[in-house]
Amino acid sequence: MKKLHLQILFLCIILIGCNKEDNTQKKLYTLSQISTTTYDKNNAGLHDDFIVKVLMDKNDNIWIGTFAKGIAKFDGANFHVYNTQNSGLSNDSIWDMVFDNQNNLWIATMNGLSKFDGANWATFNMKNSNLPVKFISTVAVDKDNIVWLGCGNAEEGGLMKFDGVNWELYTTENSSLPCRIINKIFIDKNNNKWIATNVFQGNGGIVKIDGNNWTVFNKNNTIMPLNCAEEITQDMDGNIWVASASYFFEESESSLLRYDGKNWEVFKPNNSTQNKLTNRITCLKADMYNNIWIATSPEPGQQPNYEITMFNGKEWFVLSDFDSTFPHTYVKDMLFDKNNILWIGQTGFGLMKTIITLK
Repeated sequence: MKKLHLQILFLCIILIGCNKEDNTQKKLYTLSQISTTTYDKNNAGLHDDFIVKVLMDKNDNIWIGTFAKGIAKFDGANFHVYNTQNSGLSNDSIWDMVFDNQNNLWIATMNGLSKFDGANWATFNMKNSNLPVKFISTVAVDKDNIVWLGCGNAEEGGLMKFDGVNWELYTTENSSLPCRIINKIFIDKNNNKWIATNVFQGNGGIVKIDGNNWTVFNKNNTIMPLNCAEEITQDMDGNIWVASASYFFEESESSLLRYDGKNWEVFKPNNSTQNKLTNRITCLKADMYNNIWIATSPEPGQQPNYEITMFNGKEWFVLSDFDSTFPHTYVKDMLFDKNNILWIGQTGFGLMKTIITLK
């Protein structure tokens, strides 16, 4: 009898532990408060307020890519500017940036790919490399320190792989790439490459590269509304989030999607926020608490405004509801630092530091 009691007690402990684990996994955070600080040309010496990329290095410096005036490094107090006049940067129009495993900065520009190691600059273009076009739309570095580039238009270029010595170009003719126009390259936790393409002549979608295996996702084999994707990110549980949208399509066709490795699910704003948000997504990020942060833009000439919202899987929280002075502006990039502070690169309003209180 005593042995039976011990077995029952042990079983209860296991069940309680499992319930606690499930509750922890299913906890949904709500947005309680935000506090913002803005750095711009007027109050902080930021050289340009039109920001397209926000990045953090291993020393917690913020790197800012601008639409037409190069790069700025922010150490928390001062901005140091790099442009074509004072550095080896190939072009002042920045489209994307990423740090590799050795803290080298790779910069996608309108005129080639630049690399900066903190002291020296190198530029790769059509003259000194195998790049097929001069415009680099996006750049990513995988865990093997291989650089992946989007360098294509409707009829030439495509996805480029650079291992530091060799260049390899993937096109619609020699691979499963459905379209040469690359909007985003995302490297997930398992070193899979996710390639978000635009659409050309009806062809496009998302490609997952897992080693030598290529898998194409589009509206023919998923619930994606379009053969096009703009943004990709991954949450802490490993789910892939996709903004299936394009400025060439109607808003009603655009969607926020989640892929758990087997199934796709579509999410749209609920009744409380649908009059403030659109499905047209310009930026997509995940924080350390599994919340998804989404920047949206309105239809041309229509309301609602540009907004940023937090989605916890069930509820949507619009940041301007918590701060009436929060600017309604186009947001191309956001960054979460190690303290879960949100840095927002805005168009026309500079760099915004947002401290978030969750409950």
